[in-house]
Amino acid sequence: MSVFFAIADEARRQNLPVAGHVPLKVAIQEGIDAGMTTIEHLSEDGRVWKACSGGTGYRADACRSFFEMLARRRVWQTPTLVANSELAVIGTSASRISSDHLAYANKSFRDMHAGNQSFFVTKPEIVRILNDLAEVAKTATRDMAAAGVGILAGCDALIAGFCVHDEIATMVSAGMSPLSALQAATLNPARYLGMEQTLGSIAVGKRADLVLLDANPLTDVANVRRIRAVVLGGRLLDRTALDTLLAQARAAAAQ
Repeated sequence: MSVFFAIADEARRQNLPVAGHVPLKVAIQEGIDAGMTTIEHLSEDGRVWKACSGGTGYRADACRSFFEMLARRRVWQTPTLVANSELAVIGTSASRISSDHLAYANKSFRDMHAGNQSFFVTKPEIVRILNDLAEVAKTATRDMAAAGVGILAGCDALIAGFCVHDEIATMVSAGMSPLSALQAATLNPARYLGMEQTLGSIAVGKRADLVLLDANPLTDVANVRRIRAVVLGGRLLDRTALDTLLAQARAAAAQ
């Protein structure tokens, strides 16, 4: 505990944000009071919403004022909803991640999750608990967003790129609007980092990092996967160029 608070104190003196897990021996409110500006994974097993629910069952009414406090104090959340639900099942028939996407995972990724599965296969009761927590996390994230808490789209131990699309889709399935979910991956990170003047949205003078889609994601958030081209720092990568990069990434992962 003392190390965490020493780091938080020094970060405050250096005007640096404190982001990450809330250590298990530090209460959520203590972490907030110490100056944490974003909390990851709802701090593992739902400790963020448990802190206001008064127990293991989520109570939206009891958490409303707590979530409003998070919004007021600008304590962002990176809930990693897909990671929560996939931790115990990725690479198995119960996973929602397609075999095509897994083909982009390198050996260390596959080995890590194989190790996880060798543990979880002997602990079905833990898998059930994790699945229940993952479902509650969706509801709590929706309620935090409704209360004005800043939400960030993040991935944890998942396949880069694809996992952002999955996270956005999961946020929408949880009840967030497509616009709010998209902002969690675009505008909100820029706001959190204090870089919204140059990043996060489309405007004259901002950095030309764009994803061009074939259909409107506000109509159907699944359209974020229908990528026609990418503009990276003003450089156009058309569909042919993107497919070449994907093929190279897939080949590198197979080595």
